[in-house]
Amino acid sequence: MAPELIGRAWRDKRLLYAGPDAPVLLANSDWAAAVARAALAVGVTPPIERFRLGFPLQTFRPRDRQACRETLGLPLDRFIVVASAAALLEPRKGAGAVA
Repeated sequence: MAPELIGRAWRDKRLLYAGPDAPVLLANSDWAAAVARAALAVGVTPPIERFRLGFPLQTFRPRDRQACRETLGLPLDRFIVVASAAALLEPRKGAGAVA
């Protein structure tokens, strides 16, 4: 968005969220809800509800790092970053800058 349009966009967004037909905003953490409240708090704060992302905790849980790396054939002594393929396709995310 062009810099000269940002102020008006924020004003319009705050007016929408403070209006009688304001949508309920969803936040997946207390931190996200607090950031939204702080960013949009001008007079009337919009309704913000907390929801939990659902995935099977019996599968996705903390495990022993060394055992996981050995199972996956990953080096034990290297820093590893994991990203989704969709994020790698988005030039604004900077994946092209990684060597």
